[in-house]
Amino acid sequence: METFKLTRKNMADLLLSLNGTASRTPHAVIGAIWSDPIQRERPPIIQKILKPVKGDIGFSLKEIVSLGNLIEFTNFPQSTVQNWVKRDVRGLIGSPNSVKSTPPNRPPCYSSSKT
Repeated sequence: METFKLTRKNMADLLLSLNGTASRTPHAVIGAIWSDPIQRERPPIIQKILKPVKGDIGFSLKEIVSLGNLIEFTNFPQSTVQNWVKRDVRGLIGSPNSVKSTPPNRPPCYSSSKT
């Protein structure tokens, strides 16, 4: 069975339709890609996009990687995406502050050791 691959143009159209900035829906974009007579198995991420949901569709890092790997001649591991998100999103939301694990008004915890 032939694997399902997208061109960069197809992926751009799909992402714009998911974002809502394109005139076509994700169903229409995928339908245009699937117009050839060869039956291909749909990847789970495409099945998720086609499944009707109320509201916005959210993707996990694993799903983002699988969607990106559908582009022809492209392969990148999940760790690459994790590092990219960590590096680029940190600039948008800021670095985490150094916070102690216990609240400041909590009394110290002493361990009892028998000698």
